[in-house]
Amino acid sequence: MKNVYKKGLISLLVLLMIMPLACAHNLYIETDTSPGIPVNTPHEIDAKILFGHPDDPESFYLADMRDIMIYTPDGTSYNLDPEARDNYWLVQIILEQPGDYILVAERQPSVYNPKSHGGPDEPRLTVEHAKTVINAGTQENWYLTPDIEFDVVPLVNPYNLRSGDTFKAQILFNGEPIEGTYMAAPADQDIHSQNQAGKTDENGIFSVTIDKPGMWQVQGQFAVEEPGTWEGTHYEYTAYRTTMTLWANPSHDSRVSELEYQLNEVQDANSKLQKEVNHISSHLESASQASSQPLAYAGFGIALMALVLVGWIMISQKRK
Repeated sequence: MKNVYKKGLISLLVLLMIMPLACAHNLYIETDTSPGIPVNTPHEIDAKILFGHPDDPESFYLADMRDIMIYTPDGTSYNLDPEARDNYWLVQIILEQPGDYILVAERQPSVYNPKSHGGPDEPRLTVEHAKTVINAGTQENWYLTPDIEFDVVPLVNPYNLRSGDTFKAQILFNGEPIEGTYMAAPADQDIHSQNQAGKTDENGIFSVTIDKPGMWQVQGQFAVEEPGTWEGTHYEYTAYRTTMTLWANPSHDSRVSELEYQLNEVQDANSKLQKEVNHISSHLESASQASSQPLAYAGFGIALMALVLVGWIMISQKRK
């Protein structure tokens, strides 16, 4: 069987070279939760199952789904019934327990021949999954593996990432490490541009540099060269791919820079306010010496207090 896997890997490398031409769509998941911020349970969230490219929203269309499963922190799992929207599937998930939930979607397998887009005449059966980890508390079980044929398993916390971090993962075929290929990209880039792509090591392990904040797609791929037929259509091999959705926060350095910038703004505003206070104080002193009327002194005093109050309001707004 190892020889079959090796042949499959060679075929898949050819497939990776023609993918940009084929503009292959990806199955992936988006949720409405914030990265690194656990929600309080019980809590209901929405998740979208999309088929297309996040950098090209017009590419989306409804994929024929085979299964959508949620794996809960206590190890149980159940199917979700999706609602069809214009160009994506919507599922609602109730997070009842604290911990990590793993959402997995699988579309119906389909046969595709690269020949239709100018590639070699090598029809393949594509088996595709999408997954993401949803954090709902301090308990961590993001490393658990759902019951799927081909999986991308994180080796580091996938929802505690920041820009500049390295995401490390491993691909498994039928629960066993296997050498394959990978590719990754942020949401505003085409994953098929292969800016970060390559072969895993012999144990299926690979690393991706998260060089910007926001949503990322990380995809593992593997092929088995074994001819067959699917719904009456012949194929030469089966291509497996699973796309994991990640979210990365801005780096600590960028957050510190932002706070330093805000502090400088507050200090500048405070400096300008102090100059105005000194200026009014000077005028107030001159006016009080030139006039014996108490009302004039009181008027300048009130003006000074009002200016100080306005200044501190401005500073408070900048601090926010």
